Amino acid sequence: MKRWSGILLLLFATLLWGCGGSHDARIVAVLDRADSLLRTSDTAAHSAALRQMVALDTAHILQSDEMLRARHALLLAQARYKCYVTEPADSGLMEIARNYYADHHSSAQDHERYTRALIYSGCVAEELGHPQQAMQYYLEAESTADPNDHFNLGYVNMCIAGIYESEYTTDSTDLVRYKQALPHFEKAGSDYYQAVCLTNIGGLYRTHNNDSAMHYLQQAISFSKEHGLTYNYYKSLDKLCGLYYVKEEYTKSRNLATQIYRESHGFYYGTQYLSFGIRSFAKLGMIDSAEYYFKLLPEPQSPVDSMMLHKTLSVIAEAKNDYKAGIANYRKSNEVADTIILKSNSELLKTIEQQYHTNQLKNETEKAKGNVWLLWTIIVLIALFSCYITYKFIRARNLMSQLDKENKMISKSLKDLQEKAKNLERQPIDSHQEKNGTIDLIDSEIAILTELSQKLSYPRKMSLKDVLFSKGISTKLSLKPLSPDFWNNLFQVADIKSKGIITYLNNNYDCKPKELKFIALVCFGFSNQIIQQCMDYSNVKTVSNYKSSLLKNITGENKSLDLFIADYMMNENVK
Repeated sequence: MKRWSGILLLLFATLLWGCGGSHDARIVAVLDRADSLLRTSDTAAHSAALRQMVALDTAHILQSDEMLRARHALLLAQARYKCYVTEPADSGLMEIARNYYADHHSSAQDHERYTRALIYSGCVAEELGHPQQAMQYYLEAESTADPNDHFNLGYVNMCIAGIYESEYTTDSTDLVRYKQALPHFEKAGSDYYQAVCLTNIGGLYRTHNNDSAMHYLQQAISFSKEHGLTYNYYKSLDKLCGLYYVKEEYTKSRNLATQIYRESHGFYYGTQYLSFGIRSFAKLGMIDSAEYYFKLLPEPQSPVDSMMLHKTLSVIAEAKNDYKAGIANYRKSNEVADTIILKSNSELLKTIEQQYHTNQLKNETEKAKGNVWLLWTIIVLIALFSCYITYKFIRARNLMSQLDKENKMISKSLKDLQEKAKNLERQPIDSHQEKNGTIDLIDSEIAILTELSQKLSYPRKMSLKDVLFSKGISTKLSLKPLSPDFWNNLFQVADIKSKGIITYLNNNYDCKPKELKFIALVCFGFSNQIIQQCMDYSNVKTVSNYKSSLLKNITGENKSLDLFIADYMMNENVK
């Protein structure tokens, strides 16, 4: 009896162990099957995997087995994402998977799952509206992935490209990432994601390189058709439709849009191809067709849809010669586009990526750096100091070159006037009074230019201190105040040269001394550079601006000083 009791007890224990073991094996089999389904591009397979994971959610074994719970959490979150079911922010599924595999990824399988946990942590973060946090997860997944894990490396590059594309980056970072993803998917044998990358690369090239866009889109169309990827086939045709519109091949764009609409039978219904088709109809003058297809557009679901809607309305209005409505819709489209750009986090994402890679490099080299950083710091400082010194010497040389040029111009003017004065002295005196007046005028001009030439004669040799400090250079190059005799002579000569304009303005308007000085310099014919130095302005542009506004302050006329002087001397508009 005791013997039979022992045998029965052993059989019962074996049965219990078998039940428990088969239960674990069943859970593992379900997880394996769901994992396999999620690696396909079939949406029905994804839905089946999601149903299986939801059914397992209440299994008691998951509460006691940490490994099974982590794997179930990973697959459930992955299935929800692929079935477009938003992961609740407080679900904690990704934390369970990420924390477990961070501590248990010694085997190749668990290492791959750790990479996947990081990728889908990024996907969930992006879905919940946290692109910066998503970028951190993607970058960590990229650095963690095995070099031979081509599928996950391709997928993470595609995710990074997608996040940049959604933030409207302008430096082709998204294009680079899609191109990096493509060879990984080729090695992994993933036809679906190869087609996705080809389509997206072609679409991104559309904005700046039509030939490359055409190459990739045609490749995507052929590839999708060959492998039966219907959705991606129509998506590629969609982007090709837009490319034809950008190239102003409106007939092709229209034909392709109507082809997609007829052939897809509701399977593919994108607003972009239909919008480009509508615009093409309008550009070709087929207003009724444009308005017919416009009614098929759904209500805008995003700012991008709204922007495209207003662009389409603008083109239709323009085709109907309703330019007022066209301009209004065009402006509205630009306003929406500006709003999208303002909300973009592309610069911040690039900063995160750069900072992440910088930190990775810093951590890898920290043990070996020793005194290298100090040495490099010294080298950089020496290089910067050398650049600074070089810049100062070049600046000083340019300033001296400019001064030499001005001095030569003044010296030439002075010599010309002296020569003119000598020639006048040799001529016979026909009208003594007129000749004396002419000689007096030339003598005054010589006196003015002589004093100005002396004021502009700066030291040709500059000390190292002058070169190193801009303040020193500025002090050396600033004009000393011109003498009262200089200004009195200048007023007289400028008044004679301009037929009494100084006297006219001074008698009829309340002119300030500074304004009269400026007018006299302009009447005398000095360049803006010399006027700048005589009036001690900060730059030449100030002279130009003052010429434009001075007359309005004095007489109220909205006319430049040069034009006023010319009109006065021609006796056309003033006096």
